[in-house]
Amino acid sequence: KLFPSQKAFYKNLKYYMNYDNVFRDAVKITKLKAKNLMTKKIISINSGDDILKACSLFLIHNIRRLPVIDNGRLVGIVSTNNIYKNFLSTFVK
Repeated sequence: KLFPSQKAFYKNLKYYMNYDNVFRDAVKITKLKAKNLMTKKIISINSGDDILKACSLFLIHNIRRLPVIDNGRLVGIVSTNNIYKNFLSTFVK
Protein backbone atom coordinates (compact mmCIF):
# COMPACT_ATOMS: atom_id res chain seq x y z
CA LYS A 1 0.00 0.00 0.00
CA LEU A 2 2.83 2.40 0.81
CA PHE A 3 4.76 1.89 -2.42
CA PRO A 4 3.05 2.22 -5.79
CA SER A 5 3.83 -0.18 -8.61
CA GLN A 6 6.30 1.07 -11.19
CA LYS A 7 3.45 1.45 -13.66
CA ALA A 8 1.39 3.55 -11.23
CA PHE A 9 4.43 5.62 -10.25
CA TYR A 10 5.41 6.55 -13.79
CA LYS A 11 1.80 7.05 -14.87
CA ASN A 12 1.36 9.71 -12.17
CA LEU A 13 4.91 10.93 -11.60
CA LYS A 14 3.94 14.48 -10.57
CA TYR A 15 1.68 13.12 -7.84
CA TYR A 16 4.42 10.97 -6.31
CA MET A 17 7.05 13.68 -6.60
CA ASN A 18 4.90 15.97 -4.41
CA TYR A 19 5.87 15.51 -0.75
CA ASP A 20 2.42 16.57 0.53
CA ASN A 21 0.70 13.83 -1.49
CA VAL A 22 3.11 11.17 -0.26
CA PHE A 23 2.74 12.40 3.33
CA ARG A 24 -1.08 12.27 3.14
CA ASP A 25 -0.89 8.72 1.75
CA ALA A 26 1.48 7.70 4.55
CA VAL A 27 -0.87 9.11 7.20
CA LYS A 28 -3.78 7.14 5.70
CA ILE A 29 -1.72 3.96 5.82
CA THR A 30 -0.96 4.35 9.53
CA LYS A 31 -4.69 3.95 10.19
CA LEU A 32 -4.91 0.59 8.43
CA LYS A 33 -4.96 -2.72 10.27
CA ALA A 34 -3.37 -5.97 9.09
CA LYS A 35 -6.83 -7.29 8.16
CA ASN A 36 -7.14 -4.44 5.63
CA LEU A 37 -4.02 -5.61 3.80
CA MET A 38 -3.94 -9.36 4.21
CA THR A 39 -4.84 -11.86 1.54
CA LYS A 40 -7.49 -14.39 2.41
CA LYS A 41 -6.60 -16.83 -0.36
CA ILE A 42 -3.20 -18.11 0.73
CA ILE A 43 -0.74 -19.33 -1.84
CA SER A 44 1.67 -21.70 -0.12
CA ILE A 45 4.04 -24.61 -0.63
CA ASN A 46 5.04 -27.66 1.39
CA SER A 47 8.59 -28.11 2.69
CA GLY A 48 9.07 -31.08 0.35
CA ASP A 49 8.05 -29.16 -2.79
CA ASP A 50 10.63 -28.49 -5.49
CA ILE A 51 12.12 -25.00 -5.46
CA LEU A 52 11.05 -24.58 -9.08
CA LYS A 53 7.43 -24.79 -7.89
CA ALA A 54 8.11 -21.86 -5.56
CA CYS A 55 9.71 -19.91 -8.41
CA SER A 56 6.71 -20.61 -10.64
CA LEU A 57 4.30 -19.43 -7.95
CA PHE A 58 6.32 -16.24 -7.46
CA LEU A 59 6.04 -15.45 -11.16
CA ILE A 60 2.44 -16.54 -11.72
CA HIS A 61 1.04 -14.68 -8.73
CA ASN A 62 3.49 -11.75 -8.72
CA ILE A 63 4.48 -12.36 -5.11
CA ARG A 64 7.83 -12.35 -3.28
CA ARG A 65 7.13 -14.59 -0.27
CA LEU A 66 5.48 -17.97 0.22
CA PRO A 67 4.42 -19.54 3.50
CA VAL A 68 5.72 -23.09 3.87
CA ILE A 69 2.99 -25.23 5.40
CA ASP A 70 3.24 -28.87 6.53
CA ASN A 71 0.30 -30.72 8.07
CA GLY A 72 -1.66 -27.48 8.36
CA ARG A 73 1.10 -25.71 10.32
CA LEU A 74 3.33 -22.87 9.26
CA VAL A 75 6.92 -24.13 9.31
CA GLY A 76 8.58 -21.22 7.54
CA ILE A 77 8.53 -18.66 4.77
CA VAL A 78 10.57 -18.76 1.59
CA SER A 79 11.24 -15.56 -0.33
CA THR A 80 12.66 -14.61 -3.69
CA ASN A 81 15.59 -13.15 -1.75
CA ASN A 82 16.27 -16.54 -0.10
CA ILE A 83 16.38 -18.23 -3.48
CA TYR A 84 18.52 -15.51 -5.00
CA LYS A 85 21.07 -15.62 -2.16
CA ASN A 86 21.19 -19.42 -2.26
CA PHE A 87 21.73 -19.35 -6.02
CA LEU A 88 24.54 -16.79 -5.74
CA SER A 89 26.23 -18.77 -2.97
CA THR A 90 26.80 -21.62 -5.44
CA PHE A 91 29.11 -19.29 -7.39
CA VAL A 92 30.90 -17.58 -4.51
CA LYS A 93 32.58 -19.71 -1.87
